[in-house]
Amino acid sequence: MPAGQKALDKWYTTWYSIVMKNKESAHRVQKLRKALGLSQEDFARLLGLAFQTVNRWENGLAAPSGLADSLLESVGKIVASGRSAELIEEFRSGALGAGSSKAYHRIFSMAFGTQPPVPAHR
Repeated sequence: MPAGQKALDKWYTTWYSIVMKNKESAHRVQKLRKALGLSQEDFARLLGLAFQTVNRWENGLAAPSGLADSLLESVGKIVASGRSAELIEEFRSGALGAGSSKAYHRIFSMAFGTQPPVPAHR
């Protein structure tokens, strides 16, 4: 196989894996958002993100980063545990402080029954 063909095959394989990852993420994000009964705009506010970020995720144009993926996993655990109504009530009432560190701590504690670890300061 010519070197140019090998490079093209490698590029295509990489591109295809990225596209498939984005499609899987898009489906997961949309399913989670709909399970919460939120618009893309409200879901973005809940997570402390721009609407465009959630929109790109759901359209498969981007995938959540490691930190955002962890936050989505936490929200997914809340939905799976049947506590999504509690989360939405706190979000809609403003008690959650959507997008703030308070919101992240509350989401984490609802998902895992504990507070997130506090990073050590040097």
